[in-house]
Amino acid sequence: MNFRHEFSLQEFPPGYYRLQVGLWDGEQEILSEEENFEISPVSAFPRPWIHTKTLPPPDHPVYSFLLGKQLFNKGEVNKAQAKLEEAFQKKPDSLDFALNLAQVYSVQKKHHQVKQVLMAFSAVSEVPYQLYFILGKSHQALGEFDQAIAVYNKALSHYGINFNLLNSIGECYYHLGIWDEALAAWEKSLEINDHQPDIEEKVKILKKKISELD
Repeated sequence: MNFRHEFSLQEFPPGYYRLQVGLWDGEQEILSEEENFEISPVSAFPRPWIHTKTLPPPDHPVYSFLLGKQLFNKGEVNKAQAKLEEAFQKKPDSLDFALNLAQVYSVQKKHHQVKQVLMAFSAVSEVPYQLYFILGKSHQALGEFDQAIAVYNKALSHYGINFNLLNSIGECYYHLGIWDEALAAWEKSLEINDHQPDIEEKVKILKKKISELD
C-alpha cells in the first residue's frame, strides 16, 4: 500500500538534493527508492506554455503548395505552376493557394486564368492588397479598364492611397478617354512621389492634349 510522511524543507538552503526512502522489516531492507529534487529561492514558478502542432498527412495539398512556392522563388515558373495547380485543385477554398497560383499566372501573362482563380475571393471581407493589385492588372491587360478601376478603388479604400495604384488608375482612365480623371490620378501620384520621370512626361503630354481640345 502507499506510505506517506511529511517533513518541512524550510531549513534546507536552495540547491540540488537526493531523497532516499527505504522500507525495512526488522534488520532487512525490503524496498527502496531514490529521487532527485531541487529547492529554489523563487517562491513560485509559472506553469510552462506547451504548444504542439501535428504535421498533416503526406497527401495533404500543403506540401505541393510549399514546393510550388519554392520553385517559383527559384525562377522555375512552369514547375511551380504544376505544383500550385495541384494544391489549389485539392483545396480551392484556400486564399493563400489561390493567390500564389494567380501570381504565377500573372508572370506568365495568363490573365484569364488569374481572373478565374481570384474572382471568387474578391468579395471576401479581408482581402490582401496583392490580390487587388494582381486582379486589377489582369483586367487592365485584357482591356477591361472599368473593372480594373473598380478593383483598384477597392484597394485604395482598404489600404489607403498608393502611387502605384494611382498610376494604374490613370492608365485605365487614359485608355477610356476620360483624360481629366487620368490627369487627376497621375498628379496625385506625383504629390506622393515626385521622382517619377515617366509619369511627369505623361502629365505634360496629357495637359497639352487637353489644352489643345479647349
